[in-house]
Amino acid sequence: MLRHFGGPTPAEYLSRHPDEYVVAVRLSLRPADMPRRADGSVDIEAFPERIFGSEHVKRRPDGSTEYIDIPESKFRELEQRILH
Repeated sequence: MLRHFGGPTPAEYLSRHPDEYVVAVRLSLRPADMPRRADGSVDIEAFPERIFGSEHVKRRPDGSTEYIDIPESKFRELEQRILH
């Protein structure tokens, strides 16, 4: 299961899920393509919907995001942007 946090992964989450790991990804969104809040600031939490579409994103109460039925081609794009 792939989850997304709009920023650093909370330490509380990692302590409750010792069998999981974190992957940082470089996004290829141009500033004009980045989702924005009403005040004009970048809405990091909205990136999954912008990248994969809202039909493939399920928000969880713990603040994580689950990706559902992502096409293989989208995962290939994601794999190419993994940093460490």
